[in-house]
Amino acid sequence: MIHEPRAKDIGAWLLGVGTVATMLLVSYIFVWGETLGSKTFLALAVAVALAPMVIYAGARRPLVFPFGLFAMLAPMDELLGLSKFGTLLRLIGAASVAAMAFWMLKNKRWRRPPPALYAWLGVVVWMSLTLFWALDSTAALGRLETVLQLISLYVVISLLPVTLVDLRAVMFGTGLGGVLSAAYGVYYFHQNLASITQRLLLSNGQDVIDPNHFAAAMILPIAVVTVGFLMTPSPGVKLALVAADVVLLMGVYATGSRGGLLGVAVVFVYLVWRSRHRIHVIALMTLSVITSFFMPTSIWARFSNALTTHGSGREDIWRVGFAAFERYWLTGAGLENFPVAFNRVYMRVFTPHGIGWARAAHNLLMQTGVELGLIGLLLLLGAWWVQFRMLNQIPENSNTYPYRLICQGALLGLFAAAMFLDIMYRKYTWLLFISASLTYAAWQSENQVIGQVPKHRHQPTSHVVTAAV
Repeated sequence: MIHEPRAKDIGAWLLGVGTVATMLLVSYIFVWGETLGSKTFLALAVAVALAPMVIYAGARRPLVFPFGLFAMLAPMDELLGLSKFGTLLRLIGAASVAAMAFWMLKNKRWRRPPPALYAWLGVVVWMSLTLFWALDSTAALGRLETVLQLISLYVVISLLPVTLVDLRAVMFGTGLGGVLSAAYGVYYFHQNLASITQRLLLSNGQDVIDPNHFAAAMILPIAVVTVGFLMTPSPGVKLALVAADVVLLMGVYATGSRGGLLGVAVVFVYLVWRSRHRIHVIALMTLSVITSFFMPTSIWARFSNALTTHGSGREDIWRVGFAAFERYWLTGAGLENFPVAFNRVYMRVFTPHGIGWARAAHNLLMQTGVELGLIGLLLLLGAWWVQFRMLNQIPENSNTYPYRLICQGALLGLFAAAMFLDIMYRKYTWLLFISASLTYAAWQSENQVIGQVPKHRHQPTSHVVTAAV
């Protein structure tokens, strides 16, 4: 009797053939690379060898991979440049969009988008409209490209069904990436004290990470690790998370960023207000202050010099920026046109110190007000508010409540840091927005599951962040 081949048999046969073909290809590339002495071919061999696992992971759990890698590498974005494709994170972001879109089409599943998505789309639409009256349309168009890439990632993730496991994986990657980045920063800082006199400037020889942005990128990982410390019942895990928090804080201290440290302080204050573990938060804050005095340079000295240096020139920049806002107050000067608007009014404003031409705003409200006008500023503030406010629906008895604390604390902290820094087009900022969206989605999924199970069988637990950090 002749049996028809079953689908499983065909699949196993194809898997075997594919495995053998991949092994032969890897061996060929590896031997060729050894013969030529080329590291590029060796790297290509490794990439080909890992490709099946990478494709499989992306098709099954795209939030775990490749987006988990995006979350890990966010603090180091500026050092991961690719000559023809921007940065490595841009490539990973594009791969994440493709993997998640494929997953939704394959499984024919998606979810209702969160309220914040509509708010951010309104901001992006207004940004796009400013191209029609931008002072420098070329600059506006270049910045809009970045905005569209970031909002595309946000849109796709906002439609992707999310489980608590997915949320934990993203938070784990965020916390781990922050700790590793801070540890490298502290190591680099101590190894180069002879050339670094005041502030950490991470460099790969070509690119440099702005210390203020590096500190701001630590705000979300600090929130992740700190909430994990508060929620875990294990003394050993608590001790490990305290050590991780110290490493993160040392990374912030090494940057000398006053705005970054202010953002971290806001996270701690929020947790004192919202968490039941206030004594633990206060103890951690005390330890944080003590740790700062063991750094080779003192960040507190920069705070004491803030008045004499006019906030490192920010006060004069804002004086000129306010004059530009008065001129373009309604519809703005156009996306990415703050420096152009700044130059047009610079000579009309008295500034006690020479601050130079085409300066950045160093303030979220100032930058948005000048570039997008009052209309754009109100849209932006509304989007931030909706992003924060929608998480208020998550109750304390939900498994996702610790993640609400993480995201809301980090949103407040990053917004505080944004009063001294331009953050809206940075990937770590959108990673925070995405984390808030994922938290909201995981809560919605939890509610759907509860609705299918008798209430007496549902016993939520709040000790879930341990798995994420």
